[in-house]
Amino acid sequence: MNQKNILTWGDVAYASRIATGGSKQEWEALELIWQAWEIIVYTGLANYSNKRELLLVVIRFFAIVSFYLEFFNDYYWEYYINNYSREWLKGIHITHEYYEYIIDCVNALRCPILPKSEPNNLLVYFVDNALQQVIQVLMDSLDSDSMLFKSVREINHQQFQVDKDIYELQRIEAELISESIFLDKIINLSEIQELYNQINEFIRDETAIIKFFITKIR
Repeated sequence: MNQKNILTWGDVAYASRIATGGSKQEWEALELIWQAWEIIVYTGLANYSNKRELLLVVIRFFAIVSFYLEFFNDYYWEYYINNYSREWLKGIHITHEYYEYIIDCVNALRCPILPKSEPNNLLVYFVDNALQQVIQVLMDSLDSDSMLFKSVREINHQQFQVDKDIYELQRIEAELISESIFLDKIINLSEIQELYNQINEFIRDETAIIKFFITKIR
């Protein structure tokens, strides 16, 4: 059985601080992100036992941060994902081995694998899926009098005021993408890249050892 790890608030606190630093109400936004992430931890959605599961947890973190930045600022959550998610990723406390893998996957998700997709990267689609899951978890877990609940309900209401047919089509498309082979292909490419890096690192080390002994012999 694989050991379960948890991406705790301590692991994402610095990234959250970076994300909310330019917000109009940065401390309020940080407080809500903290409360939301504690619920995510409690419900088990911050658990992971391998790199792929960690990628999904990181995407849930992106969803929460961008969601509350939208609540306090003038931009839609997609704006924050497209412009700042890699910066947030650098602030998340994970091992270097996992970090390299996750950032490769995030970079790959930005590639326009679907030429006619809007927006032109898959990361937003996966975050949208995660956002719907996170919203539901928060709504199920919160008291209706809490600020956290009211903010979730307000943004959720605003989202559904947009053309419902378009929204439903996007949601279905996002679900189909997440259930398709695209994520597997992206992860496989990342694993190939990781293996390539390991081989090159071994060759570099081996070359250094050979050069060392040649120098000694001379």
